[in-house]
Amino acid sequence: MDSGAGSIPAVSIDERRHDDRAVLLWQARGSSTCVLAGETRRLIAGHALWIPAGTPHALDVAPDSVLIPLHLPARLAPHGPLTDVTWVAVDVELRTVILALLQVQTSIIRPDVDLERRLARMLPERAVPPTGLVMPVSTPAVEIAQRLRDEPSDGRSLAELASAHHVSARTVERAFLAETGLSPRAWRTQRRLEVAASLLARRAAPAFAAHRTGYASVSAFRRAFKRQYGIVPSEYARRHAMPR
Repeated sequence: MDSGAGSIPAVSIDERRHDDRAVLLWQARGSSTCVLAGETRRLIAGHALWIPAGTPHALDVAPDSVLIPLHLPARLAPHGPLTDVTWVAVDVELRTVILALLQVQTSIIRPDVDLERRLARMLPERAVPPTGLVMPVSTPAVEIAQRLRDEPSDGRSLAELASAHHVSARTVERAFLAETGLSPRAWRTQRRLEVAASLLARRAAPAFAAHRTGYASVSAFRRAFKRQYGIVPSEYARRHAMPR
């Protein structure tokens, strides 16, 4: 039976493995679950899951969701943090390369650049701790979340963000709470700290990570980071810094 105009039905993919290539699963919209060795990982919009070659995995894509798989030959697979299944934060720059590679793989439009190698170089820098963020689904809450996801340094208040979409702050707050389980403020804080953790792992200074994620002072950033991860930013950087 037709489920209605504009809706995309759920899809289930049985377990499979690719010994000759790794897979990057980019959640472009909605959510999915991926089962690896009996462990379930939930993908949400704005993140991707890196699955090394030879790793068995099964998928369930939720209704009205878009999950885009990209394959990289095993010979190009990045080292370091991506030797195991890893979460990857998809920022504007990485999203552009993913879409360009998808264009190459599905059309005759082929820029004169090795996009597979470029993607392989970019991925380790964007490895992040597992995310617990859920994207809202209703408009304009999802549009505000996308902005905060892509530009965590955006310092506008909730009232200002809501006004730009011609709704009240209370309307947005109700949508976030109902659809994500978090207030807009808590959601923004968690996203900022995810991005900060990724920057610290890439050897960024705590002051830079604080500025890039919209904190007015390093001390405020330090307090928020310790509440989230249990250690201060400098210690996190020491433990999780990627090899040069």
